[in-house]
Amino acid sequence: MTLFCDEADGALDAERKRMFMAMKREVLKLGGYEREFFVSQTPELTAMADAVIDLDTMDVNVLR
Repeated sequence: MTLFCDEADGALDAERKRMFMAMKREVLKLGGYEREFFVSQTPELTAMADAVIDLDTMDVNVLR
């Protein structure tokens, strides 16, 4: 199963965004999900991602 999420972190401050990402990873694990695709313009969150798809360059960077 796969989850999709669009900019759900927008109203959070930097620390809560990191907590949000940790929570998302736990939800994936507990729910038995294989992956989540999420949209974010927050550099701190994209740095925490397993991979990033840059739509401007159409480049995929696997980070983990």
